[in-house]
Formats: sequence, structure tokens, C-alpha cells
Amino acid sequence: PPPLPTLFPYTTLFRSGFSAGCDMLLRTLLYTGLSCDALALQSPWTPLLEKDCAAVCRALAKKNVEVHLFCGTQDSDCIEMAQMLYGALHSAGGRVHLTLQTGLRHQFPPQMGREYLRLVTRP
Repeated sequence: PPPLPTLFPYTTLFRSGFSAGCDMLLRTLLYTGLSCDALALQSPWTPLLEKDCAAVCRALAKKNVEVHLFCGTQDSDCIEMAQMLYGALHSAGGRVHLTLQTGLRHQFPPQMGREYLRLVTRP
């Protein structure tokens, strides 16, 4: 018989979160055997970093996870956490990218769907 069609023809396992969902993704990667190829964290509210930033960085490096951080310049709740994670991962030699979204507060921007599509369809 012919092979079954592939339902999900993607080669990159990509996970994304918003606000506290980012903290849950980092906890999942730190405390379980689950992994992914890339993370996209929008407005990352990540209190885990205050306690376990070094452990999070080690887990992401060990699992070879590329991290894309997105945060509004007016997001007083999350911009420091986004910058802290970026700095820690960058210093540790991790694959990390930070995009500051001018004028955005703590919200999910309408164009993020296009940004996510760009991330998952890149070569």
C-alpha cells in the first residue's frame, strides 16, 4: 500500500507561550525530559528565573533549544525578565534572540502569527 500522508510535515518542534505560559514552558523544559527545537516567548513573565536562572540556561543548552524572546518596550511587568533571560543565555553561549516591540505593553500583538509562521518555516 502507498505510504500514509504526513499530517505535520514540519521538521522543527516549536513551542510558544505568552506571559505566565512562558514560565510554564521553561519549568517543563527544566523539570521534565520533554524538549523542543525552539521556543518563542512573548511578554515572558518568568518568576522561575529569579530562583533558577542558571539551571534554566543549563537545561536549554543541554537540550539545544533556540530561544526567541519578544517583549514590548512598555511592558513594565516583563521587560526586565526578558532582558535577564536574554543576557544569561547570551553569556552562556546559547542560541537566543531578543526582539523589543516599540510602544507595546503587556499584550499579544496581532502580527505575532506571521512572526511565528516565519520562525517555523525558515530553512
